[in-house]
Amino acid sequence: MKRTSLRLTAILLTLLLCFTCLPAAAADTAESSSCVYLSDIPYHSAGIGYGTLHLDGNMNDQQSSLIVDGSRLYFDKSITAHASSTLVYSLTGYEQYKYFTSQIGIDASQGSKGNAIFHIYTSADGSEWTEVYVSGALTAASESEFVSIDVSQAAYLKLYTDSNGSNGNDHTTFADAKLSNSPQGFEDGSTVLKTVEEYDEILSTYKNGSTDYLALLDNAQFVHTLFQRTFTANAGYRTLSVLCSRDSKYEQIIDWLLNDEEALSLYITGGEPCGSYQKSLDVLYDLYTAHGEDMNDAEYGWLYKKMIITLSLTHSETVYAWYDGTMISDPVYRYEIYKQLHSDGLLWNDIFENLTVEEMRWVLGALMKDDEIVPLNTYVRENNSLTEFTYEKWCTINGYNYIEYTFDYVYPEHASIFDIFEQGAVCGGISKSSVNIRQVFGIPAAAIGQPGHCAWLDYRFTDNDSICYIGNDVSGWTKSERAERMPCGWGSAAWKTNGYSVSYALLSQSALNDEENYDKALKLNAIAAAFPDEAEAISKAAIGVQNINLDSFYNLVMAMSKRSATESECLELIKLIEDNFYGYPLPMWDLINLVKTNCNVSSDIATAEIMLSSHEALLKGANITAEESAQPAPCKVMANSILANNSLALATFSLSRENAGALSLTNAFTDSAVLEYSLDGGASWNSANSGSAVLTDEQLALVNDEDNILVRLNGMENYDTIDISKAATPTNLYNNDLENRVINADDTMEWSFDQTEWTSFADSAPDLSGDKTVYVRVATSGTAFASDAVELVYTADAVDLQKSYITLDRVSVVSCSTEAANHGEYAYKSIDGDINTYWHTNWTSNSDLDRYIIFELDKVTKLSAIDYVPRQDANNGRFTSCEVYISLDGESWTLAGSGEGWAVDKSTKTIVFDEALDAKYVKVVGTAAYGNFGSAAMINFYESLSYTLGDVNLDGNVNLFDALLIARYNLQFEELTDAALLAGDVNGDSTVNLADAILIQMYVAKIDVNYPIGSVVG
Repeated sequence: MKRTSLRLTAILLTLLLCFTCLPAAAADTAESSSCVYLSDIPYHSAGIGYGTLHLDGNMNDQQSSLIVDGSRLYFDKSITAHASSTLVYSLTGYEQYKYFTSQIGIDASQGSKGNAIFHIYTSADGSEWTEVYVSGALTAASESEFVSIDVSQAAYLKLYTDSNGSNGNDHTTFADAKLSNSPQGFEDGSTVLKTVEEYDEILSTYKNGSTDYLALLDNAQFVHTLFQRTFTANAGYRTLSVLCSRDSKYEQIIDWLLNDEEALSLYITGGEPCGSYQKSLDVLYDLYTAHGEDMNDAEYGWLYKKMIITLSLTHSETVYAWYDGTMISDPVYRYEIYKQLHSDGLLWNDIFENLTVEEMRWVLGALMKDDEIVPLNTYVRENNSLTEFTYEKWCTINGYNYIEYTFDYVYPEHASIFDIFEQGAVCGGISKSSVNIRQVFGIPAAAIGQPGHCAWLDYRFTDNDSICYIGNDVSGWTKSERAERMPCGWGSAAWKTNGYSVSYALLSQSALNDEENYDKALKLNAIAAAFPDEAEAISKAAIGVQNINLDSFYNLVMAMSKRSATESECLELIKLIEDNFYGYPLPMWDLINLVKTNCNVSSDIATAEIMLSSHEALLKGANITAEESAQPAPCKVMANSILANNSLALATFSLSRENAGALSLTNAFTDSAVLEYSLDGGASWNSANSGSAVLTDEQLALVNDEDNILVRLNGMENYDTIDISKAATPTNLYNNDLENRVINADDTMEWSFDQTEWTSFADSAPDLSGDKTVYVRVATSGTAFASDAVELVYTADAVDLQKSYITLDRVSVVSCSTEAANHGEYAYKSIDGDINTYWHTNWTSNSDLDRYIIFELDKVTKLSAIDYVPRQDANNGRFTSCEVYISLDGESWTLAGSGEGWAVDKSTKTIVFDEALDAKYVKVVGTAAYGNFGSAAMINFYESLSYTLGDVNLDGNVNLFDALLIARYNLQFEELTDAALLAGDVNGDSTVNLADAILIQMYVAKIDVNYPIGSVVG
């Protein structure tokens, strides 16, 4: 019966279209037409601001489009010119037309850019002009405007666009610009459309004044009419009317959609189209025409209908392959592919069949070639079990090394997903392919963005709930975003406070898991839109059905804002939000800010109450349990992130020396706010008589980490707690006795030799030469008292000229065989002076059997020994034998010493060379090591400082060359090694100068001197 009705409707529409607007190139043609398009007749005169005039297309010669009823509407007939522009048309020969009509705006292809004002004038003689219309300032994202101008008394029509300042992207468009006898631009002959107002009258009759909103949901006809109204309001009555006037197919498919209760329900509950309603209806018509009979299938008709509706929503915008943007998905073909996969049992059917339309959108909207869906499904089934699917396993599936990307590879003109597999990919390819793998099995998934990285979001299915999971994760939930539509549209709204809104998926999935109540809440939200005067009460009813429905709370906020709810009512609303959304911290935070932006909560006390309650709710989220949430881990992460990035403290306090006792309200409050504080746990309160105070010495003495400091505003009962604590005792300090340094001490710490006078490391470091004990602690700062002190003992440096320690500031790392960078185990940590950090080779077993680090000394040095200090925490990588090589150029190496048979423990191992050798580069090699890895906590270097007094050039003789070398040194022509400087100081005054050179000359001349020149020291 319905199919017969649709055929009759199509025949009637075909007859009606015989009388619609026809193109005309001259007046005689126009006489037989119901209208004439301006793009089909010559203009009288034109002045274009930039470029050329474009007829029946935009500036890129593509189909023109404007935002109509909130959605992008495409037009075959249009006039587009870059502002500022002027077009004048003579109406001579078109006197039979009474109206000029057009949809005007900036072409929607310009995104949100462009900015122009439209003016329309008429004239009886072409000289004197009357302005009959002027628009507001329009952008490409603005709702376009419909104009209908009476031109029955005009002989000329002028269309002028003003660039309104800068004219970038001012692609001004007069769409469907025509002369006709209809004030709306077309004869409204549609038999299937009703206006929103007409639907409202019908709904009011059904409702009959009842406020039992839940009972209305039991009336199937009321709900059906409600969804008809919702579709018409969302798509726009004018948009639908224009489409029906253009082509009978739109009236046919709209008629079916509006009258098939199940299809309409799926369409409305499935969310807004990704693109335009026009494109959505195009896809729906094509699918209905090709496979409408499938929906009558006795077993799976309901599933096929769901798939058809889903595709009409996903393919309302261009769906392309992410790896080949020229390949556009055909929704009819894609439907056929997934229908066959389901029929063959090659999807996870038990999951796919139970997806809501919202969830199914993340399957059927897959950004891949239609022709590769089945091959990818087959390939994964044959080479890997999806139930055992892991990131690491996929990286090497069937021999493909998916991580190793070949950057110089040139892909074919039309790449396939298997080209990506064979040549490898970076994070974008890895994540998007992983999304496709899930989608070809009917599992929802989507790529998401993280800073400098691409990850993916997919669904995991448990016995009770579906949950969301981030794959190929680097930055976590707090730094994940998705520019495209999120499920339920939640997290995509302009009022959200954070671009990293992927955690909204946790909320939408929880709502969709409760599908029955989600649908009820959605229907109640639609009733609220139909009865705006009752929106507040209806929204509360919706919240009673599903207490985490974001749309219901948004509607409630807007309704309360509209009636200017009192401050106390708004505070109660915020508390309601916190009680229901603490398990979804980001949506909660955004809703709270929505209330603050739109409602009456401006007083200091209201601000303070919101800060306190928000802080409490976020703390509750940060400590949520598995009994309270299906996904407690991401909830905790998001709550802690919001806490860390937003100050919710009423006041600040400092124990630091320079600000000791300073107590002040934060800048969230006005100057009239009065601070009150308690130092005894609330037993008594002090008033600051302003927003700040400085505690007296007596009051500071009362501050402790049990009572803390309580603060509030005058007039409040609730209070905030400033937590007073004791800083944690530092645990990572290391007393490097060789360096005479405290390793890991920073500017937050202070030191003392007697625990009476303390000095900040920011001011100076202690002199730790000799036998000394130093105490180090974290200094008093902010709200924390100083920590307990750590005692560090240092001993006097031993004097050994054959084995003198080389300080680490003279050593640097040149290279190493490998290092475990992903774990922070870099080669430089072998010379950072900290025994608790270490270098480690690559963690892959047996991947680095060379196990070496090459070091560079600041100058050529007589190297005499090294220490090898193993890692202190575990055996892996500890050397059991070692060789040390030296070089002057870093290329030619000489074995200097070795050690073997070392115990696998953390004790220091020393290699003393048979003789000190000149070295600039040192290569330390673990020739054998535990587990075949390599590691080192510290490498210490030693040099020989033994010398012959007077032998400055260290050649074994004292002669005039040594005296000459001292002269060159004093003239800054030469540099001397430490040993040379010791040998040159023959008079022992700690300075090498000409006096020493004279003494050497006297010695060579065999003139007696009172110094032991020529004797060996050390």
